[in-house]
Amino acid sequence: MRRAAILLACLAALTTAADARAQSVPAGSLTVETEADPFSLRFHQHGGSTLRMPPGALGFDAATGQVHSTRLVSARTEGGALIATIATDDPLGRTIDVRVTRGGEGVASVSARVTGGTAADITKMRIGFAAARSERMYGLGERSIAVDQRGQDVDNYVSDGPFVKDTRPFVSATIPPQGFRDRDDATYYPVPWMLSSRGYGLLLDRDEPSVFHLGTDRKDAWSLEVQAPALDFRVFAGPTPAKVLRRFTRATGRQPPPTTAWQFGP
Repeated sequence: MRRAAILLACLAALTTAADARAQSVPAGSLTVETEADPFSLRFHQHGGSTLRMPPGALGFDAATGQVHSTRLVSARTEGGALIATIATDDPLGRTIDVRVTRGGEGVASVSARVTGGTAADITKMRIGFAAARSERMYGLGERSIAVDQRGQDVDNYVSDGPFVKDTRPFVSATIPPQGFRDRDDATYYPVPWMLSSRGYGLLLDRDEPSVFHLGTDRKDAWSLEVQAPALDFRVFAGPTPAKVLRRFTRATGRQPPPTTAWQFGP
């Protein structure tokens, strides 16, 4: 009986080790790769740059404080999707389930959910990526602050504006509070979409308010956070910004061409 118990324990340990090994998900010209311990994600383009999530850059904010991912606990493939459970340094022992799927040619979809306990106290989820020194960051919808948004904390919230700073106290008195943001990047047309000069793009697929920290927390990294207990985003490959944009508009919609010479186009 003792030998049988030892054998079963060894088999269980081997199974756990196999389940927790590095995995990959192909999406045509884009491949998502994982590292097990510490856990990290890489979005590798064939013939292009790699988007890398450093260890600990996936996590959430809760009543217990700021929580970081640590290591891959298990991973399995289900219907072409990679489903992984990630351990964290949360004192309550909560984990993060990550699902990675192919979202089309050169497109990868990622979803992350807090599991293993309550999510009632979670105020936001976040993820971060390494940034090259020369990388420029565009997009984010209609903005009046800059074209290259690197060095900005860009707020994604539908509001009126932007308004000149000196006029904001007067303007705010005429706008419902939920429609006013006292920010230089205020806009009624935010898009949680960042297009990099390195030839990749990321679209946050959440409706809740979010913020993109584009080289502000650290000069060699950028991150995003969303006020939700879940995180959903898509990564679009290039390898050039023009090809990234083409994939993005193919997935999200394009302006129809003008039907007459006098009609306004985009």
